[in-house]
Amino acid sequence: MISKRLYSLILEQKKAIVSSSLFLLLSIGSTLLFPYLTKVLIDQAIPERNLSLFIWLVVGVVLLPTSGSLFQAIGSNIRRRIGAYVTDQLRIRLQEKIVKLPASIYNQFKSGDISGRMYSCGEIGDLYINACVGPAFFQSVIFIATIGFMFVLEWKMALLSLIMVPFLFTVSKRLSVKVNVLSVKVNVLSGQVMSMQRDMQADTTELVMGLKTVQSMRQEEREIEKHRDWVQKYRKVRDHVFYLGNVGEFIVNSQKYVGLGILLSYGTYLIFQGNLTIGTLLAFTIYYPQLFGNLEQIQFAVIKTQEIMPKMQLIDEILDYEEMDLYSGKPVNEVKGDIVLEQVSFSYEKDRGKLNKMDMKIESGQFIGIVGLSGGGK
Repeated sequence: MISKRLYSLILEQKKAIVSSSLFLLLSIGSTLLFPYLTKVLIDQAIPERNLSLFIWLVVGVVLLPTSGSLFQAIGSNIRRRIGAYVTDQLRIRLQEKIVKLPASIYNQFKSGDISGRMYSCGEIGDLYINACVGPAFFQSVIFIATIGFMFVLEWKMALLSLIMVPFLFTVSKRLSVKVNVLSVKVNVLSGQVMSMQRDMQADTTELVMGLKTVQSMRQEEREIEKHRDWVQKYRKVRDHVFYLGNVGEFIVNSQKYVGLGILLSYGTYLIFQGNLTIGTLLAFTIYYPQLFGNLEQIQFAVIKTQEIMPKMQLIDEILDYEEMDLYSGKPVNEVKGDIVLEQVSFSYEKDRGKLNKMDMKIESGQFIGIVGLSGGGK
């Protein structure tokens, strides 16, 4: 499910949505008319040897796909503005929020964590919105319109063509438990991938900052082994995500080719009985792959949504924090007094960033820094 913030950002581009939708409808019309013109060409123009009709149909067969591609390109270019707007607004709002966060909040994040979330804004807008959501909506409309055209041509063939569609839902229903588990797994694993990427980015940043310390303390092999272990774990999780996506793709492809074989067999039988023309069967063999091509694009968008939502949740996490009031406090003109700390112990986690019973005195106006073994510090 798309988050409310992302949904509202998309709706802020109403003008681009309407404009791209108009070109979308023109492109859909061109796409759907092409098989019908092919049918008329085979069933009427050629048997009747009608040269003028033949010429007009050939011109239409050439121009319709060309104009359809042009309309789709224009619509896609307009739709691109939506993804660009989402990316830019997320980055601007994230930056505005970050500079107003209190120290108690931003100190919770590892080095490089926030920059990783800033980078994810581009993946959500420029990649996900433009390459998944927009095309999926386009394919959904074509899917519905194609079904309508198929029923207008020949309702029995159209009904047969759709046998594989309810079959898809039947299989999904019977395997509903497994399907839901796979969906949850994709969501969880995608979150793990994001977390591992952030951790690796943070560790790499700290390593580069403290590289001299690592070398001076002969800790190179330890860092190399740590990195190798991370690469193996990351690849295992990432491969699992790809595997789950391929399972769904296999189901759709299998149904597509089995259904096409059934369609051709039944269509040939109707031709032998004199109840179907060759042109109509040819039109259905064009419509049918388009139908499942639409389903594949929709399925791809659903899978990518499962992958992208954890990234959006991480951005929402920062944007939902309460901002610090930077201007209500009273300025301190003169600082007096010292800070004395005794027996201070601290650690991020076990065996990481550990301080043990440390004493220190910080005089008025003095800044201090605590540097760990990796060279990173506070």
